[in-house]
Amino acid sequence: MLLLAFTVLNSCTVDNNNQKKETINEKTTLIDSVKIVLKDSIIDFATDTLINDYASIVSGKQPVKYFRTICSNEDWNYVKSHVINEWKYVSKNKIIKIEPWADSVIQKKTASNTLIYPFAGADFLYPSLFYNDADSIVMIGLEDPGSISVDTLDFFVFLNHISKIYKSLFFSNHAGFFRTNSMKEELNEPELHGTIPPILYYISSLGYTISSLKYFIIDSSGNFSFKRDGNTLACEIDYFGSDKKIRRLFYIKYDLSDYNLGRDSSLMSFLNKFDKPSILVKSASYLMHKNNFSMIRNYILNKSYCLLQDDTGIPYKYFDKTIWDVSLFGKYSKTISIFKNNFQPDLSEAYKGSDVEKMPISIGYNTNHGEPNFILAVRKKISVE
Repeated sequence: MLLLAFTVLNSCTVDNNNQKKETINEKTTLIDSVKIVLKDSIIDFATDTLINDYASIVSGKQPVKYFRTICSNEDWNYVKSHVINEWKYVSKNKIIKIEPWADSVIQKKTASNTLIYPFAGADFLYPSLFYNDADSIVMIGLEDPGSISVDTLDFFVFLNHISKIYKSLFFSNHAGFFRTNSMKEELNEPELHGTIPPILYYISSLGYTISSLKYFIIDSSGNFSFKRDGNTLACEIDYFGSDKKIRRLFYIKYDLSDYNLGRDSSLMSFLNKFDKPSILVKSASYLMHKNNFSMIRNYILNKSYCLLQDDTGIPYKYFDKTIWDVSLFGKYSKTISIFKNNFQPDLSEAYKGSDVEKMPISIGYNTNHGEPNFILAVRKKISVE
């Protein structure tokens, strides 16, 4: 197991004074340019070599320029093999099952290339799979974006850092969700530095190249400006894949309770700039079942066009069948015990129908008792005479 391997390596006795060390100032701008030929024209894509090399090495790939002391360590190949084997598990059990299902079930039902993912944490994997045509993804969570400022690139210091990444990703990779309490603790550890490290791991593992990572602030009108200071709690990561299309990921630290949304209009103003967005909600602790999360619930019901969620999202009773086409997937007859008060009898009754379809994978809280589920709600097209 990967974490066990890291633990064994960390327990080795080494003379760190003999290790060559590098120091990278996180404020240094390290931007290279990659030329990509498209037909008869040449388009320049800016590529952040430091960020890409970091993302490469935490995903078990060879860096181009930086982190050479890590790759030169005799134990690196051992660690690398465990990293690669972990991703093979994700690919076999998640990716190859989700992608064809999403292509046939979801992609033709979206109305824009924007996906908004509330209660996301550091989960970039699943939005990128379920909505793989999205070129703008907005992820909202309670955790700081953090940074990748690993100043002393000693092999065993970095090994501790990467082991923290994989510890934080274990439940996401295997069960399809981050555990809220664990995520709050793990992503705030000083060795991990927030949500950016696991997000970059996923971006690189999925085969993307990172163009830039920039921090920004949002004003009350929903406009954002690139800036980094002690109050900056949002970042934009631009990346591209083999299709050469620039995509944008916005990660925003934000409390989505009515109290916070009521006193600070910046996030809702920002979200309202996106027309007919798609929405993903999963493993969301049933927060939108509560009265004090009505504003984000109403935003989704009023503004979204296509919504994929499990039973932890918006209660089934809110989907007016004159407005929404609703499809059910999987099984649903109960919740896990700690959320038994959020059981929905009307949803359970709906699942007794003959038109319930199979789930592509096991994912979410209810996986342990064999009842993973999805609800796909698509806004009906209303003709105007």
